[in-house]
Amino acid sequence: MKISIVIAFLLLIAGMAQITDWVIFSLQHKTLDLFQLNAVYLKRLPSFLQFYFRNPVFSTLVCMTLLTISGILFIRARKKIFLALGVFTLIMAFWQLFSLM
Repeated sequence: MKISIVIAFLLLIAGMAQITDWVIFSLQHKTLDLFQLNAVYLKRLPSFLQFYFRNPVFSTLVCMTLLTISGILFIRARKKIFLALGVFTLIMAFWQLFSLM
């Protein structure tokens, strides 16, 4: 397997871990409003990660960048399975765009 595919998988895992963590956390705390949810979410993170998630625009842009780079690397591999992964990854990056709004 090419190193670019390994890098694409690592970037995909990093981006999806961030999305999955937020979705699961928000589903577990449905009673909180967005500001309370964000405060509780930040408190549970280690201190070295809190600066990253304190600004949601920054963390969303980083996640979009990771997913976009991963999608491009998958599509450049020119195999059907990697093409499907690339399209899925770019759809997830596009979904992150809507969380900026």
